Amino acid sequence: YAYCVLQSQADDEAEFQFGSEDGARIWVNGKKVQDVSDRGPFRFGDTLFEVPLKTGRNPCLLKLARLSEQFKFALRVLPPSRTILKGRIANPNGDGLGRALVQIFENDREMDRTQSDSEGLYRLSVLPAPSSCDICVTAGDFGAWQIGVTLKPGERTHLSWTLSNAICFAGTVVMPDGVTPHSAVPVQAVEAVTDGSASAVKATVLSNGNGEFRFVNLRPGSYHLRCQTVGGFLYHGSP
Repeated sequence: YAYCVLQSQADDEAEFQFGSEDGARIWVNGKKVQDVSDRGPFRFGDTLFEVPLKTGRNPCLLKLARLSEQFKFALRVLPPSRTILKGRIANPNGDGLGRALVQIFENDREMDRTQSDSEGLYRLSVLPAPSSCDICVTAGDFGAWQIGVTLKPGERTHLSWTLSNAICFAGTVVMPDGVTPHSAVPVQAVEAVTDGSASAVKATVLSNGNGEFRFVNLRPGSYHLRCQTVGGFLYHGSP
C-alpha cells in the first residue's frame, strides 16, 4: 500500500498520471476512482484519469499488486491550472495515425511528449504552461510543426493535424573510394547561422548498413549537414 494526502484550494478536478509494474487500485476520499490492469513493464504516465477533489484534505490510498517483479509505481497529480492539449492526428488520406509522437518545445527545450492512440487521438497536459511554444508531430515519414502556439493556464486547446511527407534530407555516406557504403557514421544537421554565434546541432542520425541516412521532420529553418570523421567534421559540399 501507499498513502498520501492531497491538498486542494478549491472543489475541482485534478489529473492523475499513474504508472505501475503490475496492477493497482486507487481510492480518493474513501471512494475507488481507478482500477489499473497489468500492462507489462513499468512506464510512467501510461494511465491518465481525472479525479474530483474537494477543498482541503483529500486522502489518497493505493493498493499495488505484485505478480513477479518488485513493487514499482509513480503517481503525479496535476492541478486544475494545468493546460490540456488534445486532438487527432491523421495521414494524408484522413486515417487516424496511431503511435504518432507529439512533442512540446519551449526555446528548443522539450517540455513534454506523448503518443497518439490507435485512432490517432492524443492528449497532453502541460504544467506550467509556456507563454509561447512549438509543437512537433512525427509518425514514420510523416510530420508537421506548429510554431509560436500560445497556451494559457487552465485552458483546453484542441489542435489536430493531417500530416504530410516530412523527409527533410536523405543521402548516402561512402568511403574515400566514392563507392563503398560507410555504415554507422554520425551525420548531423547543424543550424546555419549568420551572426557569428556558435552553430547548434539540431539532430543526429547514423548511416545504415548501406550508408544511407535520413532526417525526418526537422524544425523549419536552414541547416548544414556534416559527418564525423577521424580528422574531424566533414561538411556536405566541402572538397
